[in-house]
Formats: sequence, structure tokens, C-alpha cells
Amino acid sequence: MPDSLVQQPDTQDIAVPPERTGASRAVPLSLSQQAALLPERLRGPAGQGGSPVPNLFLAVEITGGLDPAVLDRAAVALLAEHEILRSVFPDDRRMPYQKPLPVPESVLEIAREVADEAALVAALAGDAGHRFDPVRRIPVRLRLYRQPGRDVLTVAVHPVAADNRALDLIVTGLFARYTGESAPDPGQYREHAAAQLRNLAATAADDPALAYWTDRLSDIPERTPVITVGAGGGLAHRTVELPTEIIGSPAVPGAESAPILALAAAALRGAGLGDDIVIGLADPARTAETAQVIGNFTNYLAIRLDAADGTARASIDRAAAAVVTAREFAGPRIERLTHLLRGHAVPAAGGLFQAQVQIRSDGPLALEGHGLAVREIGRQVARPYGVDIVFDIVPAAGSTAVHIVFPPQLAGRPEIDAFAAGFAQRAAAWAADPGTPIGIDDAAPALFAAAAEGFVFMTSGLGGPPRSDAERVIAAAIRTVLDLDEDDEVGREDTFFSLGGDSIAALRMVTDLAEQGYTLDVQTVFGHPALHDLARLLERDETHTDAGAAADRAPAVSPMGASGLDAATLSALGKKFGAR
Repeated sequence: MPDSLVQQPDTQDIAVPPERTGASRAVPLSLSQQAALLPERLRGPAGQGGSPVPNLFLAVEITGGLDPAVLDRAAVALLAEHEILRSVFPDDRRMPYQKPLPVPESVLEIAREVADEAALVAALAGDAGHRFDPVRRIPVRLRLYRQPGRDVLTVAVHPVAADNRALDLIVTGLFARYTGESAPDPGQYREHAAAQLRNLAATAADDPALAYWTDRLSDIPERTPVITVGAGGGLAHRTVELPTEIIGSPAVPGAESAPILALAAAALRGAGLGDDIVIGLADPARTAETAQVIGNFTNYLAIRLDAADGTARASIDRAAAAVVTAREFAGPRIERLTHLLRGHAVPAAGGLFQAQVQIRSDGPLALEGHGLAVREIGRQVARPYGVDIVFDIVPAAGSTAVHIVFPPQLAGRPEIDAFAAGFAQRAAAWAADPGTPIGIDDAAPALFAAAAEGFVFMTSGLGGPPRSDAERVIAAAIRTVLDLDEDDEVGREDTFFSLGGDSIAALRMVTDLAEQGYTLDVQTVFGHPALHDLARLLERDETHTDAGAAADRAPAVSPMGASGLDAATLSALGKKFGAR
């Protein structure tokens, strides 16, 4: 992002380009676009039992002063320049197509006021899950939440119009236009979509890359259903932070994803997917010519791994070799391979892999300029139809964040906490001893039906009683908020959600802790729900004397957290929810 953001640009300075000649004609869809629309087309709209592919989503915090009218004008200019963002995808023909609409007069929605951080978290989750109607409505939605001291912008995009790279391009392009900056015309997605269709006539006999994949994947296991464990609460994702040195380096150059792939395969084996694991590795599939084009280019390399034999080092080296070979034969599109190997059963049976690994080359989006700062506070990466678990890898200074996204039916269940904890523990064990056998099962519970026999839910008291003062503070707060009996054990490895917590209870706990002079935000409870993790992140407010004194202090704003509310407000909210 250019370093020239300003606080109050003039709306009149943002020129909206005219429509391009011929832009209103129907445009054939690429393979990735067709795959994004196929499940809903064949099974009906979401409201009628259909299964749309999850959206791409990005939430950013904006500080320094923002003019919503100028931002809306910038959004209109962005849609004028990128016709795919103002297109619909009618269903009046056998073959789907893209039909650009005229440039709209307004794009940005000013959302209703949200009273607190918990409500904002819920609103952002709702925005991420927004159901698009690509037949009649454009595939992008921008909403702005105005709050004291900051604004929060959400961008949701249907995957028919964008991939992970395009999501960043939308936000950076929006703020470039907000400041009136000019940029070279990157062209339209339709100019490149045909490239995905050109190899449809190829066969394994005349295409070595296609022959490699059809041979490599011809006998992969059938899909394994996710265990239905009943309704849970909370969110269907967990975050594991690993020191960079734990990730390690593969013996084969050019395969930096190998350690994560090997770790993921071992974890999935323990969760019930068997020994023969196929993981989709996201490949941007962009060239220098398409680097700035908004659209869905991403391909997936189906990395097939043996998750039961050998040592950690051997597993990583096998993954590295598989990645290097896969990149040599990266030409065929995953949609083409899926059709060849699965046929017309794809919408019902899903694709070639149930888990994917997405490795971002950069950290969270952060733009900064003259008086205005934009910072990523939430993201939902692309997840093709049929993928159950996503490992989203985000590098940061001194550590690597692994965001693990689970199927919705497992939201809030203790099993996913154990899965995430086991993933981190395995990474540490492998780093400490590369000779660790990978065939030794850990205690992670099954998530997939292949290992469902004898499945036992976790109980409380995991990890033994609290050891530190901070852990005892968290345990006491959990007991109070969840109204646990003295006989109910609260272990240091128990999680807030496995003990019965939900989003309202999380807000109540944060409230109670604030009244005692401790700082903990709601987002931390969601992202790090294990008791010992919460204790590690708990902060003591040394200036705290009582709730009245805390109410007089200016609150520190924390994105998607409750620390932006003063103690008096937190207390009132906690008592309100407690009364319910």
C-alpha cells in the first residue's frame, strides 16, 4: 500500500471511470468460478437446503479519521474498474456465465451501531457468513461500523469473484482510490479466465502433468464423514502459535510448506482420516501479468502423504519431495482433476481432499500513511466446497500463527481444543527430537467417523489443578460465571467452551475479571480458550482500585476485544446478561 493515506480527501477528486466498451456482454466462466457456483446450482439456494461455498472475508480496523462518503465513492470507483465485482451470474442458460451490471451509485453500507465488543464480534461473524445471491446480486459486500476512536470495515466476497490474493487487492485498491492515487490498469479477470479452460481437451496420453496426477490420485481413499456430535457453542476455529524454530526447514529446498503438511497429516490421522492422507496445498497460480488482477486464480496441489510410517524427519522430507514434484506438474487445474477422478458425484461427495493448507507469504494486512492506519483484525480464507478443515498459516515476528478452521458442526466442542493442543504438542516434540516415530497415536479424539468406534467425550479436570496464581484466578472466574459445583474439576488444560461456556458467558467472565482489576478481552477467550493459555495472557491492572476508579480511566481499544469498554459498562453488561 502506498504511504500516502490522508484523513479528509475530497469526494470530487475520486474519478469514476466510464464503463468499458463491450463490458456488458456475457462472459464464460473459468473452472474455479464454475466450481464456486456448482454446489448451489445443483442443490438449490442456501435457504432451500443448498450448500454454497464459504465466502472470503476480511475485517480491518481503521484509525485516524475516516470519511464514509469518500470511502463509498472510492468503492464505486473500484467496482467501475473491476467489472467482476459488479457482475451477476444468471441461471437462465445451461452453461453459467458472467454478466456485468452498470456501475452502482453507492456500495458501502453503514451498519447499525453496535453497543459493545461482544456484539461487534457477533456482527462480524454474521458478515463473514453473509449469503450471497450471485444470480441477482453483486458478489461483494462492504459494511462500515462506526465506533469511538475507530471504524471497522468488513469486506465479504463470494469466491466466484475473488481468491485470497484478490481479497487483499480489494482492500488495498479501495484505500488507494480513497487517497486519489493512480495505478496502472491491471486488466479484467475475463481476459485471463479462458486460460483455465484451454486444457480441457487434454488427455493423460498427451499431457505428462495430467498423467502424473491421474496416476498419483487414482486410488485415493473415499471421503470420510465428519462425526456429528451435537450442537456446540462458540466458534469453529482455534489458533495455535508456534515459535518459528519449531516449524523447522525441510531438507529439500523450495518446499517450506513441508513441515506444516507433515504435521497436519499426522494430526488428521489421529482424528480418524486413516494413514493415506491427501491435503490440498493452495497455489496462487498467478503470474507477473495477473498479480494485480481481481478474480479467482488459486489452484490446489493434492499432496498425498503416508501419515503412519517413519520418523518426524522422514515424514517432513517425504512431504518436501511431494511438494517439489507437485510444483513440477502444477499445470492441471484441481477442478479438472476432480471431475476426471470423481465425475458428477462431486457436489454430493465433495472433492479430492478434506483438508487444505494455506500459507500466506506476508503477515496480516497492515496499511499506514499520513494520519490513517488500517489493520487486519479478522479473516476467512478461501475454502473450496468439500473441504472440512483448513490450516491457515500466517507468519509473524518470531512466531507462526496456525489458524485451524473446523466444520461448523464441531463449533465449540472440546474435541477441537484437543486437536489444536495436540497439533502444538506434536510440533514441539518433533522439533525436540526429529527421530520421533510418527506412527505413535496421541490422545487426540476423533473428528471423523472412521475412528468413531469407542469414541468418548473429554471430561473436565484435564492437566491437573491450576498451578499459578493467574491460573487460580481464571479457574475461580470460570466457576463463578458457569456456576460450577465445587465437585466439578477445573483443570489447567480444560477450555472455557468444553466446560460449558459461550459468547455471553465469555463477556460475563471478562466483566468479572475487570472488576477485580484484571484485563482480558473476549477475542482472547475465543482464540485461546485453554485455562493455562488464558492465565498466561491475563494482565494485572496495577492502577486498579475499584470499579469506580476504573470507570474514570480512558479505555484501551483492542480489536474485537472487550477491553475497549470501561469497567462500569462491563459491569452493567455482565449483570444484564447474568440476569438472563
